[in-house]
Formats: sequence, C-alpha cells, structure tokens
Amino acid sequence: YRAFRCNFLAHDFNGSGDLRETLIRNEEPNIAKRLFRAAYGYGGPRVQLRKRTEKEPRKVYQMNKTRCILTVLNAIKRGHVRFFQYDYQNKDDRGLISDFVYLLENKSVTRRGGDVYTVDCHAAFSDDFVHAVVYACCALWHATGSWPIKDGVPEITPREPSHRLVEEVDPDDPDWGA
Repeated sequence: YRAFRCNFLAHDFNGSGDLRETLIRNEEPNIAKRLFRAAYGYGGPRVQLRKRTEKEPRKVYQMNKTRCILTVLNAIKRGHVRFFQYDYQNKDDRGLISDFVYLLENKSVTRRGGDVYTVDCHAAFSDDFVHAVVYACCALWHATGSWPIKDGVPEITPREPSHRLVEEVDPDDPDWGA
C-alpha cells in the first residue's frame, strides 16, 4: 500500500472480511479510512453502495459478481488492463494469471425463457487472483467514474444481440448503469 502510494484499498468483505479489516486497521489505522469494502451479490447495478445499518455501520459496496467479472475480462481482452509476464511454471506452480484460464461461464434458462449467465471457477483450481483483480479494477473504475462502457452498453456481452440479452438479464436496468 505504501510502496505504490495507494489512495484506497479494495478488499473482499464477504466471509471473513471483518477479520481482514481488523488486521488492516491494526497494521495501519489510516488505511482503514480509505477502504473499498466489496461484497459480491447478483442482480442490480455493477457496483452500488449499501446503506449503513445498525448491524453494519460501515460502507460496503455490493458488486454484481457476473457483471463485474465480465467487465474486467473484457477490459483485459481489449488491453485496458495489463499484467506482468505470464507466470506459469509447471502444473504444480500454475502462477497467478492462470486463474483466469479456469473461469467457466454457466448459462441457465429462467422461467420466462431468457438466459442468465454466471461466471464460476473450475472446482479443482483457484480464482483468488481473479477476484483480487476484479475488486481492484471495479473499485478504481467506480471511484473515478471511468467504467469501460460505450454508448451506455458495456463492450462485453456474452451473446448477440447484446441489448436484448442485457434486457433479459436485467430488465430493470437494461443500460447496465453503474
């Protein structure tokens, strides 16, 4: 954090996020003031600030898991996100970038007959680096208002025609507003 002079820190607030934040707060109290607490969910906009409650008085950003992952994958494909050199060594040391190779797109049909897509990881492999990249990218894009969107529709769509598919996946927000 200090070496790269970061302005904020995005972290996974699902599961043991509270413990993670406690460790961060104990190590560097000033960082705790600049946290982007991210929690995956489904449906709704890509990133949305959840309202504070008595149970959770901290700001938590609800992230639409599928939309965020697909947006980052598209940004990588288009060269908007760059990585270090491919780090695969062998089957026992697959490297970090290989996490992206093990992602699977799942399609299921809704009761209305539309298709819904989710992105998961092959059960035998890790996707930890994928989520670290997704949290970081989405936190940065959200904070700066610079989502990789063209003409109100994300450049990534799993199928054509893109606008029809987006309406089926999210009829309440067919333009995928951030």
